[in-house]
Amino acid sequence: MGSRLDRLETLSPAALRTAWQEHVGMPPPRLPHELLLRDLAYRLQEKRHGSLPAATLRALQRTREGRPSVPVAAAMGDGTQFVRTWHGHTIVVTKQGRDYVHDGRHYDSLTQVAREVTGARWSGPRFFGLVKRGSKPATTMMADGSAG
Repeated sequence: MGSRLDRLETLSPAALRTAWQEHVGMPPPRLPHELLLRDLAYRLQEKRHGSLPAATLRALQRTREGRPSVPVAAAMGDGTQFVRTWHGHTIVVTKQGRDYVHDGRHYDSLTQVAREVTGARWSGPRFFGLVKRGSKPATTMMADGSAG
């Protein structure tokens, strides 16, 4: 495989476009020679060794969309508090390590807390105002007073 990749670097732009067409089965995109070379090399390696894990592909997609690669709530540090008023009750959740603690109970995610509190299928980050449908995550105040 290494020698095949090394040979790609010696191809002329026209030969590289032909190699792309043969490997991918469609006309190559209009990219500079260097980017087309890298993309074809990646595709050859992917064919031999397999694709990236699904979680990595999702993280890359979120990055392309301008969203953080790590969910907002997971990126926040210990002691961060998430507060929401729901039907006249104030819901307070504290991040402790990988857990979210509400009323002395430990949960794996904010979504679990939101569903427990509301009895409905809520997205935890949306319920606590960290994200809005179709928008980027909102800036949230961290427990230490810094913006997150």
